[in-house]
Amino acid sequence: MQFETQNLILIPLSIEQIEKFAIYDGELEAELGVLDSPREVPEHFSDKIRERIFPNMRNPSKNPLYYTIWVAISRAENMMVASICFKGEANEKGESEIGAGTHGPHENKGYMTEVVSGII
Repeated sequence: MQFETQNLILIPLSIEQIEKFAIYDGELEAELGVLDSPREVPEHFSDKIRERIFPNMRNPSKNPLYYTIWVAISRAENMMVASICFKGEANEKGESEIGAGTHGPHENKGYMTEVVSGII
């Protein structure tokens, strides 16, 4: 599954792909068929994956699309430029908090605006 915007392809990652995303050794990029691009993976991220993301993705009563990490791939550059995740399913008002980041040299190019619009 993936969603497309004018300039981006948004892909929800599987549990196995999230593990590769967290390690950042180029394996995920190779699997997705995109060029390697600089991105930082904060040290505390592994804890969040184990404590929050994986249990929710494995819970059959929850929609994993609200708990996975979505990556944004630039069509023009063929590389990951940003990532985003919901911090849970939407409330009764249809609201959900998100966490997002633009990767390194791709900041200030409007990608995050397009990612948020596309993910909504």
